[in-house]
Amino acid sequence: MLPDAPPPDVLRALDPALLAWIQSLGARLEAALADTERLREQNTTLLARVQLLEDEVARLKNVPPKPAAARPQPPTPKDHSSENERNAPTPRVPRKKDVPIDRTIAVPLPHESKPPGARLHDYERTTIQEICLARDNICFVRERWIDSETGETFIAPLPHGWHGHSFGPEVRALVLRMGWKHNDSHAVIHRFLDYLGIDISEGALNDIFVH
Repeated sequence: MLPDAPPPDVLRALDPALLAWIQSLGARLEAALADTERLREQNTTLLARVQLLEDEVARLKNVPPKPAAARPQPPTPKDHSSENERNAPTPRVPRKKDVPIDRTIAVPLPHESKPPGARLHDYERTTIQEICLARDNICFVRERWIDSETGETFIAPLPHGWHGHSFGPEVRALVLRMGWKHNDSHAVIHRFLDYLGIDISEGALNDIFVH
């Protein structure tokens, strides 16, 4: 909300060109505030839509959806009452001390670095966080039985969440998250999946968003 306009006598004392510039600036500021409010409403709608998609993916993976209290909410705008508060740095959140360990690699001291007469004393542990993005294509070997009397065939069903799809739940969840939550373009998503070794066409990528 813009502050109230100054008294008319103050405005008359201003240079006409300056007054016109101030009025134009005020109009642009009002329009910017209206656009900000409109974008905030659109962001709230998109967050709700993303949550619905994540709940659907969780249903396909047979995982219970998040409770309403745990769902992400749009950030509440902070009212900065002074210039100092606007310029104040955001405090850093301390990182967790106990990082889960997924694998351990033994690192021996090179033989040329050992002085004569040295003996093994203990070990120094250094934890480094890393991520592994890799293709994980699965071939389901499904039993197929045939009724000897009728010739009818019975095939073992695919696990829950896998039937009717050419791509697994993790691939579909990744595509939806990149598209809806991170606003990545289809071209970016396609290049990323191709980098991971996933053979997917543009049409199949669109189908994930549609269905």
